[in-house]
Amino acid sequence: MTRRVRDESGFALLGALMILIILMGVGIALVAISDTQQNLSASQRVRESSFNLAEAALNAQALQLGRNWPTSSTSTCDPTTSSTSYCPLSSAITNGYTSGDYASACPGSGSTPLWKTQVRDNSTTTPQFWTTDVNSQPSFDSNGDGTVWVRAWATVQCKPISVVSLVSATSILLNVSSNVLTANWFMTTNQGKKVIVDARGTGAQPAQIILRCTTPLGTSPCANYNSNKGQVKPAGNCPTKCTVVTSGTPEFVLVAGYAGIGKSLCRPAACLRPANSTSTSATSLMPPWRRPFTA
Repeated sequence: MTRRVRDESGFALLGALMILIILMGVGIALVAISDTQQNLSASQRVRESSFNLAEAALNAQALQLGRNWPTSSTSTCDPTTSSTSYCPLSSAITNGYTSGDYASACPGSGSTPLWKTQVRDNSTTTPQFWTTDVNSQPSFDSNGDGTVWVRAWATVQCKPISVVSLVSATSILLNVSSNVLTANWFMTTNQGKKVIVDARGTGAQPAQIILRCTTPLGTSPCANYNSNKGQVKPAGNCPTKCTVVTSGTPEFVLVAGYAGIGKSLCRPAACLRPANSTSTSATSLMPPWRRPFTA
């Protein structure tokens, strides 16, 4: 019995087992840390996906309001309300988000929409800052200041995100040209006897063909067409059937049906002139750098 107590055989096995247990613990801890980091990374990716989708919905809603400004009550928009005039098209939002994260808003909760948007007026005491009071404001531009709040939500894999933005309507004045043609030079290659440019259409007065006639030119003369074949309509003599422009930036103005540099196609020579001139003299028809110098 005493010999067995003093026997030290197997002592190394106990040490090896202890070291093995410690290493296994360290390994399990490392695996747990790695798994936690992976879960955090996946959660962050899903939240980023939610944010991207919410931002896309917000931009689409703001763009739709530019087409149809809310002057009466609106309701919440979601993927099922694309037919509503003030709601964005669902396809315009989700076409760029087709990965597995966007397969559903929240598995097991079919009533949760993937995205939704909401319009609220900015008639609070602090109209330039979002507060919870905005939620109780009218769902359209009730104060008529051309500014509303737009809030968008997105839920991706049960991770909801909402973003807000103050959207303002801006009116831009567009200058629409009344000229039938504005160019540096004008030429027709069709030699047929037919109308190629109809400057009157259904109007009472013909529109204008405005030519700058500055070098380099693609044709000579600057207005190169066959007036004898009625290619530009209406045809006739100034000033009974044409209007001379007396203001504007183009250097020369060619009224429909009349053209010529150095050769008058109508009488008096008032159809081709500097745009800011009312004179019909030969000198006034010349470009400034070709006019004779007078002391």
